[in-house]
Parts: sequence; structure tokens; C-alpha cells
Amino acid sequence: PEGVSGLTVTTIRTPPIAGTVVADGGTPLPNQVISVGVREPSSGADFHITARRPDAPGGAVAFRVPGMLGQLALTVDTPRGWMLKQVELDGRDITDRLFELRGSSPDVRVTLTNRLTRVSGTVRSGGRAAAGAMVVLFADDASRWAFPTRHVITTRAVERGAFTGAVA
Repeated sequence: PEGVSGLTVTTIRTPPIAGTVVADGGTPLPNQVISVGVREPSSGADFHITARRPDAPGGAVAFRVPGMLGQLALTVDTPRGWMLKQVELDGRDITDRLFELRGSSPDVRVTLTNRLTRVSGTVRSGGRAAAGAMVVLFADDASRWAFPTRHVITTRAVERGAFTGAVA
């Protein structure tokens, strides 16, 4: 078999993404699991890690996830009743935006909120309640629909076609 010669492979090490998860308005974070991840949308590669719980209940939660190359999205799985409010990377607001890692390890601050607006209603089809129907709630501004976004949520209608969703 023929070999390959004259090939040079250059590798780089991407910095890890480290930061904290905090609650807005001084509200303590719930003592529940918060998962932070990084995703590279074009390949679908992603990595999630459970953020480390603080020694003091309700305090900031620390996380550290491996860095990746390319356009990235930071993802956060929030406790029930909480939603993502803001993500800052080295002091820049990157909420609902892709970002690239450049230079040394970035400092990320994720702010969660429990100040939610609830939306509820009933799904009907042919004059009858549509239990099990999928409901999609989205911002009226189409520019807010692209991944990563917190402005498109889904929920299911339950008994009698009733549904409830929450947005920040």
C-alpha cells in the first residue's frame, strides 16, 4: 500500500469555558441540578456537564466545560420554574448568539430568572379539545427564532386541550 508523505498535522488546544451561574435580582438559586453545555451546531457536537453546587445554598454555581472549535452555542438546562435570562462572555452579551473561542480561557456569567410570564390556553380541533397537541410559542420577531434561542418553546396540551408555557 502507498503511504502518505510530506503531511504536516498541526493541532491546537482550545481553552475550556469556565464560569458561574447566578440568579437575577438577588434571588437564591434553587437547590436543583443545573446543567451547562457547549454545542457546535454545524456538526451537532455537544458536551454537557452538571454545574458544581455551591457550599452555601442559593449561591452562584460554578461550571467548566471543554472548549471546542467553530461557532459555538452555550446551552443551559434550567431547574423547573427558571429560565435563561442572559449569557455574558468576558463582559459581552452573547445571549441567543453563537460565539467563537479566541485566546485564553473565557469568563462566562450565566444569569437565570424565575420571573416568568405564563401563557395558557386551550387547543381545539374540529370543535373538540385536542389533548396531546403540540403547542409552539414563539416571539413575534422572526429574527429571534434561530438557534440558539430562548424565544421558541414547545409544550403539549393536556386533558381538555389545556396548555401552559412560560417565557422570560
